[in-house]
Amino acid sequence: MVGGVSGVTGNLVPFGFAKGQIAALAGLNVVGLRRRGVTRAALHQLRKAYQGLFFGDGVFADRSDVVAAEFADDPLVQKIVAFVRAGGKRPLMHPNVKRETEDNEGDAS
Repeated sequence: MVGGVSGVTGNLVPFGFAKGQIAALAGLNVVGLRRRGVTRAALHQLRKAYQGLFFGDGVFADRSDVVAAEFADDPLVQKIVAFVRAGGKRPLMHPNVKRETEDNEGDAS
């Protein structure tokens, strides 16, 4: 799902939610998943996989392999992994993550 009036410059993973003037991945579309009947346990697994994929240690390609192996029996996670691996003409949308130093640069403490 993409927020209104957002410019989309990259591919959005399945079940993803993007927002911002220039859209960035903001998380998972939990409301849409619940409406589709996804269980609470399945949502928990999907969130865990999302965190590992986008915020884990190491190179993104390696993280996708780790997530694929860890959640091999989860069809929702495998759908995301397959999308990531398939690539596309546009780059994959990632979350906007500020570095901690950027947040503290203006502090005079």
